[in-house]
Amino acid sequence: MPQWWERRLQKYEAYQAEFDREIGTLPLDLDSAVAIRLRDLKNVREDLKNNGDKRNLLSTVNALIEAYMSKGLNWNDGLVTYWSKRKKVCDGPKEFTWKDFDLYSEMHQGHQSFWVG
Repeated sequence: MPQWWERRLQKYEAYQAEFDREIGTLPLDLDSAVAIRLRDLKNVREDLKNNGDKRNLLSTVNALIEAYMSKGLNWNDGLVTYWSKRKKVCDGPKEFTWKDFDLYSEMHQGHQSFWVG
């Protein structure tokens, strides 16, 4: 069993080192929640590039990354913004409701380039 824990620790340390390297490339005054969000969005971007972008999300994901990097967007637990075709399409951030989701999705062709984050 100790070897199992040792392997887990090695995986965690490798993950932490990679995260620290990523954080090191970001502006120093970015919030850690934003840094985590940026990492996730960059992973989504890579996946879209490598596996295809059937829903035309790449430009919107890039816009979100740019907004976080420029501090035009911040992470707020429990709140969302709605994006379509590189633009934020709502006032907010605001609490998520299905009513808002349906409204913005219908207004902005939710099946294409639409993102809730």
